[in-house]
Amino acid sequence: MKNRKGFSLVELIVVIAIMAIVLGVGALSISTLTKQKEKTASKDIYNMYGSSQLVAMSKDDTMFGLTYYDGQVSVGTYYKKNKATAVFDLIEQKKIASGVEICLKLKDGSTVNIGDPASGNEGAVFIKFDRNTGRTSGGSYVYKNGSSYGGAGVTFDDLESCSDVTHIIIKRGGGDYDIVIVPLTGKFFYNN
Repeated sequence: MKNRKGFSLVELIVVIAIMAIVLGVGALSISTLTKQKEKTASKDIYNMYGSSQLVAMSKDDTMFGLTYYDGQVSVGTYYKKNKATAVFDLIEQKKIASGVEICLKLKDGSTVNIGDPASGNEGAVFIKFDRNTGRTSGGSYVYKNGSSYGGAGVTFDDLESCSDVTHIIIKRGGGDYDIVIVPLTGKFFYNN
């Protein structure tokens, strides 16, 4: 009788089961990493918004800014040191995880995207606070169409007024994180 070497049906089933488990764990790990970047970005934005609001209550002419410049979304606190100029200087800035999209809902129902990674278009939105109450004051400001956002120094003349921001939505494949802003009171919270 010839000795045939090969795999039995049981051995094949065991190998397929092991491969399925390894692939399932790998897919779960990738999904978890994607969610982690989104979660970290939402925490960074939430914390910087609160920090900007606190600075605004001690220094007049302070703004919270979300910017997309040179392929990177950043969040920061901007302060107008010199009342005679229209330039806001950066106090603090944090870069947001790459690949995360930021969309803002405004009080008038419209939306604003912070930049467009696919086309390379730059964008920025700034929220000014009332020094006495910490609530948003005078609406929000976006870069005018065709303007180029230049990084650290923000020229107020390059901005145009828009309706108050009511939601900051952080998007990435796995779902959305929604930070709700109540312009009238200055309160902000997660809506998940």
